[in-house]
Amino acid sequence: TVGRAAAECSPQSSCLAIAFGLSELLGHADLHLPAAAHNMRLRLRKDRGLCDRLREVTGRLDGMMDEVVVMPREVYRQLRHQLRDAPSVEVQFLSKVQTRQVPVPLSAERCDELSGWMTMHEARIRRMIDLYRPLGYPAIALLVRPGEAKYVELADCLIGPGGGFMLSVDYGASFEALGHSLSVDPLSDGIFIPPVPQELLTDLPDCYGAWTTCAGRVDWTTFVDFTNVAEAGKRLGWRTLAYGPQSILEHIGRRNVTANGATYDVPGYAV
Repeated sequence: TVGRAAAECSPQSSCLAIAFGLSELLGHADLHLPAAAHNMRLRLRKDRGLCDRLREVTGRLDGMMDEVVVMPREVYRQLRHQLRDAPSVEVQFLSKVQTRQVPVPLSAERCDELSGWMTMHEARIRRMIDLYRPLGYPAIALLVRPGEAKYVELADCLIGPGGGFMLSVDYGASFEALGHSLSVDPLSDGIFIPPVPQELLTDLPDCYGAWTTCAGRVDWTTFVDFTNVAEAGKRLGWRTLAYGPQSILEHIGRRNVTANGATYDVPGYAV
């Protein structure tokens, strides 16, 4: 396993420091670490520089793990639910707790949930791989939002068999644009915290440092994948007329789009 290979690199480190250390190294762009497990194992066993970096990171993390209690996610959720009735205690709790994102293998249930998305965008994913591999990228990053397809399914249910139109306005971009923005920035996972009134952040830790830090006290947002929404509609028999950025009507440039014999004059970048 990746964990065993990492433990051989840093035998004096605790399992917790190794797990957190591997997660942190994925954000070190200069290492060009692959996300695939078999490639990661090979790098850990053959790359002395990677082992040296891992030992450096785990050594620092081990020094931070004294008197640390690891809390499973479900226990954390239960405790936060109970703390809703004591806001001042909740603020103190958030200032003491560290939240970390740790990459793990996909479960069988999660794979089943993502299979439709994978099939729907297989050709797009392959095109992105063909584009970024020659540029030296070890992996591409994509954020899957299952709620997009469910949103279209709900709209389809509400409109019914009589047919109609759906106009959706939101922050978003195309599949390729969103994939590019995540792939070029290994520290970004595509989830953001919108501006929060300062009075709501009183005594809280730095909520903007990581979106998990103040979970439940701030909003989370992400960009809609308009391509995914359009594809989800196509599967239900919908016909896409056009989609583009939220500022589409403010752009000066124009592009003519013909669909079903009708010509549409669409401002700016759009599909």
